[in-house]
Amino acid sequence: MVLACDVKILKLREADAREEADEAQSDADYAACVARVHRALSDHAALHRRCPMKVCIRARRCAGEKQSCLSLLAKPVVSRTREQQMIDDLYYNVQAERLSEEEGA
Repeated sequence: MVLACDVKILKLREADAREEADEAQSDADYAACVARVHRALSDHAALHRRCPMKVCIRARRCAGEKQSCLSLLAKPVVSRTREQQMIDDLYYNVQAERLSEEEGA
Protein backbone atom coordinates (compact mmCIF):
# COMPACT_ATOMS: atom_id res chain seq x y z
CA MET A 1 0.00 0.00 0.00
CA VAL A 2 1.33 3.41 -1.00
CA LEU A 3 0.84 6.17 1.51
CA ALA A 4 -0.16 9.69 0.53
CA CYS A 5 3.09 11.07 1.96
CA ASP A 6 5.05 8.63 -0.22
CA VAL A 7 3.20 9.85 -3.29
CA LYS A 8 4.00 13.46 -2.37
CA ILE A 9 7.68 12.63 -1.90
CA LEU A 10 7.82 10.81 -5.23
CA LYS A 11 6.18 13.75 -7.00
CA LEU A 12 8.58 16.20 -5.35
CA ARG A 13 11.60 14.11 -6.39
CA GLU A 14 10.26 13.93 -9.94
CA ALA A 15 9.75 17.70 -10.01
CA ASP A 16 13.27 18.24 -8.62
CA ALA A 17 14.77 15.95 -11.25
CA ARG A 18 12.87 17.79 -14.00
CA GLU A 19 14.04 21.15 -12.64
CA GLU A 20 17.67 19.99 -12.51
CA ALA A 21 17.44 18.76 -16.09
CA ASP A 22 15.90 22.07 -17.18
CA GLU A 23 18.68 24.02 -15.44
CA ALA A 24 21.36 21.86 -17.04
CA GLN A 25 19.77 22.38 -20.47
CA SER A 26 19.51 26.11 -19.86
CA ASP A 27 23.19 26.29 -18.84
CA ALA A 28 24.20 24.33 -21.93
CA ASP A 29 22.10 26.59 -24.16
CA TYR A 30 23.68 29.70 -22.64
CA ALA A 31 27.21 28.35 -23.07
CA ALA A 32 26.41 27.51 -26.71
CA CYS A 33 25.12 31.06 -27.26
CA VAL A 34 28.30 32.55 -25.78
CA ALA A 35 30.40 30.34 -28.07
CA ARG A 36 28.33 31.29 -31.15
CA VAL A 37 28.62 35.01 -30.44
CA HIS A 38 32.37 34.79 -29.79
CA ARG A 39 32.81 32.76 -32.98
CA ALA A 40 30.82 35.35 -34.95
CA LEU A 41 32.90 38.19 -33.50
CA SER A 42 36.10 36.34 -34.39
CA ASP A 43 34.82 35.80 -37.92
CA HIS A 44 33.81 39.45 -38.23
CA ALA A 45 37.31 40.56 -37.28
CA ALA A 46 38.89 37.86 -39.50
CA LEU A 47 40.90 36.62 -36.57
CA HIS A 48 41.43 33.22 -38.20
CA ARG A 49 44.45 34.81 -39.89
CA ARG A 50 46.15 35.36 -36.53
CA CYS A 51 44.72 32.38 -34.68
CA PRO A 52 47.24 29.89 -33.26
CA MET A 53 44.86 27.00 -34.04
CA LYS A 54 45.48 25.38 -37.42
CA VAL A 55 41.86 24.28 -37.75
CA CYS A 56 40.77 27.93 -37.85
CA ILE A 57 43.42 28.85 -40.40
CA ARG A 58 42.38 25.98 -42.68
CA ALA A 59 38.67 26.74 -42.32
CA ARG A 60 39.26 30.47 -42.88
CA ARG A 61 36.92 31.16 -39.99
CA CYS A 62 36.72 30.49 -36.27
CA ALA A 63 36.34 26.73 -35.95
CA GLY A 64 37.85 26.07 -32.55
CA GLU A 65 35.99 25.14 -29.41
CA LYS A 66 37.76 27.83 -27.41
CA GLN A 67 37.84 31.32 -28.83
CA SER A 68 41.37 32.28 -27.84
CA CYS A 69 41.50 34.53 -30.91
CA LEU A 70 39.53 37.28 -29.20
CA SER A 71 42.24 37.59 -26.57
CA LEU A 72 44.70 38.52 -29.35
CA LEU A 73 42.95 41.84 -29.90
CA ALA A 74 44.12 44.98 -28.13
CA LYS A 75 40.67 46.51 -28.56
CA PRO A 76 37.45 44.44 -28.42
CA VAL A 77 35.37 44.01 -31.57
CA VAL A 78 32.28 45.38 -29.81
CA SER A 79 31.72 46.78 -26.33
CA ARG A 80 31.17 44.34 -23.49
CA THR A 81 27.61 45.67 -23.11
CA ARG A 82 26.84 45.04 -26.79
CA GLU A 83 28.41 41.58 -26.62
CA GLN A 84 26.24 40.68 -23.62
CA GLN A 85 23.17 42.02 -25.43
CA MET A 86 23.97 39.82 -28.44
CA ILE A 87 24.37 36.77 -26.19
CA ASP A 88 21.12 37.52 -24.36
CA ASP A 89 19.19 38.05 -27.62
CA LEU A 90 20.47 34.78 -29.05
CA TYR A 91 19.71 32.94 -25.80
CA TYR A 92 16.17 34.38 -25.80
CA ASN A 93 15.64 33.17 -29.38
CA VAL A 94 16.94 29.68 -28.54
CA GLN A 95 14.63 29.46 -25.53
CA ALA A 96 11.65 30.74 -27.53
CA GLU A 97 12.34 28.08 -30.19
CA ARG A 98 12.61 25.38 -27.54
CA LEU A 99 9.34 26.49 -25.96
CA SER A 100 7.49 26.50 -29.29
CA GLU A 101 8.84 23.01 -30.08
CA GLU A 102 7.67 21.73 -26.68
CA GLU A 103 4.23 23.27 -27.16
CA GLY A 104 3.97 21.79 -30.64
CA ALA A 105 4.96 18.30 -29.50
